[in-house]
Amino acid sequence: MKNVIKSSFIFYIVFCVIGCESLKPCKKNFSIDHFNQIEISSMNKNEVEQLLGKPDRKSDNQWTFESQGSEKIWISFKNDFVDSVSMAIWERDNVNSVKLLLGQLAGQWRVLKEPASNPHSAPSLCYLEDLNRGYRVRVGGYKKNVEQISKWKPTKDKKSIKEFLNRNVGREFCIEESCSKITNPGAWEHNHCDWLENLVAEKQDPVRKKKSRVKKPNKSNHL
Repeated sequence: MKNVIKSSFIFYIVFCVIGCESLKPCKKNFSIDHFNQIEISSMNKNEVEQLLGKPDRKSDNQWTFESQGSEKIWISFKNDFVDSVSMAIWERDNVNSVKLLLGQLAGQWRVLKEPASNPHSAPSLCYLEDLNRGYRVRVGGYKKNVEQISKWKPTKDKKSIKEFLNRNVGREFCIEESCSKITNPGAWEHNHCDWLENLVAEKQDPVRKKKSRVKKPNKSNHL
């Protein structure tokens, strides 16, 4: 009888452990496929929840989804429909490479670079922007990696991020009692986005790309 009670008790403990584990929320892993499936203006909150699961934080018009303990996807709603979405891109993501991302997101990209505004630190960010399609990509200028992608419904009212980037130009920055500002941005020009401009030019101008691959004839083989 004691053995039966003991066996039943062990079974109960095992059942509880397994049951409790099964009730724990699964770790969410989001990819570029999830981002692409989120449809602007036509997907409502219920459809977003079916695709991504329950948000980790939400207000009436803003939902945040986490992956492995860090914020991954941000969605803004307007009248219960998706108005815009942004997704953080990490080193382990398969579109961390700018070249790979451009292969998946075709567009007429405009390259914008973070201007020099703080005399105590150098700018490091670049942006790819296609206002006609409603896409923006934040890129690390020196690491040459994708950091964040965003999309929204294209409208004539949507302004370029250039205005936001220039918000601190001419502003005074202080460290303790020492204050200074960049009065001549041209003297502080940085080339951290030149490589991105070249890459976009090659993607959008295949003729130029082909010409760059043509090998010049070896003069030593000609009389």
